[in-house]
Order: sequence, then C-alpha cells, then structure tokens
Amino acid sequence: MLSQEDFIGMLNDMQAHVEKTIKITDELVAELDDKELRFKLIALRQTKYVHLETMNALATLIKKNMRESGVTPASIASS
Repeated sequence: MLSQEDFIGMLNDMQAHVEKTIKITDELVAELDDKELRFKLIALRQTKYVHLETMNALATLIKKNMRESGVTPASIASS
C-alpha cells in the first residue's frame, strides 16, 4: 500500500517534471519558425499548465488535511 509520504514524494516529482516540461516547451516555441508546430506546442503547454495547477491544488489539500490531523507535512512544493 502506498504511504502518504510516498504519495507526497511522487507528487513532488510529478510537479518538478511538469514544470520542466513547460520550460522546455516555452524554449521550443521561441526557437521554431513553423507556425503550426508552435500552435501545437502552445496547446501542449496549456495542458501541462492545467496539470500543474491541479497538482498544486492537490498539494494544498494534502497540506490542509495533514495540519488538521496533526501530522507534520513532508516537503510539498508550495502552491
């Protein structure tokens, strides 16, 4: 069974991965001349941004529940 600490670690890893993906996508959009490909990458970036916002909301919810239950939160990226 997945522990809360394991889940928090996975969430942190996923947030870092999505942030890196957004950064790389931004760099690619700035470098490309192909307008259609840029639009596709921008759509991908928007999707990843929604994923990041969702993970940030989940991290906030976990922190709130941990505080209410008296558990010391592990390192969760601040939202």
